[in-house]
Amino acid sequence: MGRLPRKRFAYATYSQDQAEYVSLRTQQLATEAGLEPQGNLQTWRVANGAEVLFTSPNGPFAGRGVDGVLVVDDPYKDRRSAESPRIRRLTLEWFDDVARKRVHPGGSVCVMSTRWHVEDLSGVLIGRGWQYLNFKAIAEGDVGADGRITADPQHRLPGEPIWPAQRPLSFYDEHKSDLYSWYSLYQGEPRPRGGAVFSSEDGLPARYTELPEHSYRVGYGADLAYTAKTHADFSVLVELWREDTDDPKKPRFYVARVDRKQVDAPSFTLTLKARLSERRGTIRWYAGGTEKGSGDFIKKQGVPLDIRPPKGDKFVRAQPVAAAWNEGRILVPEEAPWLSSFLDEVLNFTGVSDLHDDQVDALAAAFDGLSGGSTGGGIVRVKSKWS
Repeated sequence: MGRLPRKRFAYATYSQDQAEYVSLRTQQLATEAGLEPQGNLQTWRVANGAEVLFTSPNGPFAGRGVDGVLVVDDPYKDRRSAESPRIRRLTLEWFDDVARKRVHPGGSVCVMSTRWHVEDLSGVLIGRGWQYLNFKAIAEGDVGADGRITADPQHRLPGEPIWPAQRPLSFYDEHKSDLYSWYSLYQGEPRPRGGAVFSSEDGLPARYTELPEHSYRVGYGADLAYTAKTHADFSVLVELWREDTDDPKKPRFYVARVDRKQVDAPSFTLTLKARLSERRGTIRWYAGGTEKGSGDFIKKQGVPLDIRPPKGDKFVRAQPVAAAWNEGRILVPEEAPWLSSFLDEVLNFTGVSDLHDDQVDALAAAFDGLSGGSTGGGIVRVKSKWS
């Protein structure tokens, strides 16, 4: 704005609140630069006549022209938004029919975003031939004659972090286990669904022979079937124990028991009560729509069912527990009647047309409940051995 007097600029992001928050911060920078900004959080101009609009896909843009620069910054709020085909379609329509149409000849457009999905706005524009700069957290790619990566905008050496003073290589160690988040959030290379989500270096999950005998917390996760037809999903309850370690950010979790029956949610109530009679705790279940009716029935039977609205689909909900699994912090018993079926489903889960995914979602719910604090089960001291 300081270099281009009387030009019109625009900044757009996923929500109007976020756009106006950025506007406030930018006004502060403009003041420090001596540009004397005046106006409100939505539109302001500086002393040389240049002006800027801060907007969103649901904000104002009609009647505004851009002959300077249009910046589209993070058009999606998070992974859940980017995973939604509807939100991706609406975002692209807004960009093509509203934002892009406001840019006059000679104006520029810059889109910067976390790459949550291969078909996000950035992915579409790359496919259209737009210039693309990918600033990876850790440099990788083809190496030129000088030993540096040819496609890297900073021409770094392989393995060199983007900001070593503040983010050395050790900073990224704990983030690499969640491969989908790692490649999206840090490397700018989103992975399509279809690959294994749960994995380990040797292909085998971490095991235990005894459950914790000192302080731990117990939590439950459920995925309850709506009907009991033979082709329907199963009703599942996963009992998970959390044991804190020397590293408060990396507790261990023990899959203590899995109940799985091809019955509807009300018929599964006796199983829920039986497990809670052995160890008290709250059962978390991600349910929406007609499923809530079954949940309300179960709660009336005295079962402490914590019904939460779904956070994206099962693929999205599986990411946090998959990251802990891939780090070796989710342990399963050496032997158990339910173990073979459980591992078969978890290790083959891809998030794309899986035949069964009920145990994965129940595991994710239990993990979320214990990761967020006490689930109502309290601290218990019991010495237990699986047999």
